[in-house]
Amino acid sequence: MRIGIDIRSLLEPYPSGISVYTRAITRSLLGVASQDDFVLFTNAATPLPERIRTLFPSDRVQFVETHWPNKFFNMSEAWLGYPPLDRLVGGVDVFFFPNLMFGAVSLQSRLVITAHDLSFQYPGFYHGKSRLWHRVVRPERLYHRADQIIAVSESTKRDLITQFGIAADRITVVYHGIDTEPYEQIDEQSVERFRDTHQLTHPYVLFIGTVSERKNVESVLAVWSDLRRQRVISHDLVIAGHTHDHRLEQQYPGVHFLGYVPDEWKPALYRGANLVVYPSFHEGFGLPVLEAFAASTPVVASHGTAVAEIADTAALTVDPYNQAELAVVIRAALRDQNLRRILVERGRRRVRAFTWKQAAEHTYQILTTPRV
Repeated sequence: MRIGIDIRSLLEPYPSGISVYTRAITRSLLGVASQDDFVLFTNAATPLPERIRTLFPSDRVQFVETHWPNKFFNMSEAWLGYPPLDRLVGGVDVFFFPNLMFGAVSLQSRLVITAHDLSFQYPGFYHGKSRLWHRVVRPERLYHRADQIIAVSESTKRDLITQFGIAADRITVVYHGIDTEPYEQIDEQSVERFRDTHQLTHPYVLFIGTVSERKNVESVLAVWSDLRRQRVISHDLVIAGHTHDHRLEQQYPGVHFLGYVPDEWKPALYRGANLVVYPSFHEGFGLPVLEAFAASTPVVASHGTAVAEIADTAALTVDPYNQAELAVVIRAALRDQNLRRILVERGRRRVRAFTWKQAAEHTYQILTTPRV
C-alpha cells in the first residue's frame, strides 16, 4: 500500500501541538506499517531541512517537495482543486492530512483528515490573518470530502457532528500519545540548569501554550497578580509560549515570559514547576496536561472541553470564566500537600493510557480501511 502524508506543519518556525502530532504519528506509523510505502509531501520556497529528513530514516519513505509560492499554491488548492496532491506525489491509495490544511485530493485516492479542534468556529478566539486563513481553507468542505475523519477527542467529535453535520460513523476518536521517557528521566541537575539559565530563583506556577485569547492567559495573569498582592502565595508566574501580544509583558513586568520553549527544555520546565495552570476556554485535546502528568507536576485545568476528558480525575478542573474559582483552586493546589500527592499519583497513572504506538495502530486501521 502507498500512503501519502502532508508534513507541511513540520516547517512551522515555532512548532505547535499539531507539529508534535504530525511528527510523532508519522514516525509511529512507519513502525506499525512495516510493509507499506510512504510519500511525505511538503511545499516551501527552500529545500526541506535535513533535520526533518532525519526524523524518518526508512527506505520506505519518499519525500516529494514542491517549491511553488505558498499563497499561489494554497489558493489553487482551495479554489481550483489543482493540482490534486495524490497525483502530484505520483499516486497513492490514501492521502493523510494530520491537520487542517490547503489541499485537494482526487477521487482516485481516499482522504483521511485529523480534526484537532473547532475553536475557529468561536468568535473572538482568532483575529486577522488566522480568521482569514480558516475562512479560505474552508474546513467544512474538506471535512465533508474526507472518507474518514480522526477526531483527537470525544469533544471534537461532538463538535464535528453538531456544527458541520458530519455523520458519526465517519468519525473515529484516536487520542494523542506522549513519549514519557524524557520527563521520567529528567534529573535535578538539568532542572537547576534550566532555572539558572532563565533566572528562575523562586518557586513558580507555569502556564504553557501559545499566548492567545483562547488559552485564557489573561485570567491566569489577573488571578496570580491578585494572589500575590494579597500575599496568599509567594510563587512567581512563568509564561512559556509564543505570543503575538507583547503588551502583556509591559503590563506584568514581574512575570517571566520565556517565549517559545523548544522540546528539549520542556521536561525541565515542567518538573521545575510547582503547579501547571491550563484554564483554556476551548481545547480539542490539551497535550500540556499529559506533559505535566509525565513530569509529576499537579495540574489545574478547565472543565467542559476536551481537557477534562483527557485529564479525567487526575487534575483539578475549574470554570475558565470564573476567576474567583480559579484563584481558590490554585491556592489549594499550592498549599495542600496531601492533595498535591494524590494529583501526582493520579497523573502518573493517567498518562500511561496515552501512547503513540496505540495511536498509530488505530490510525493505520483507519488509513487501510477500504472506501465503502
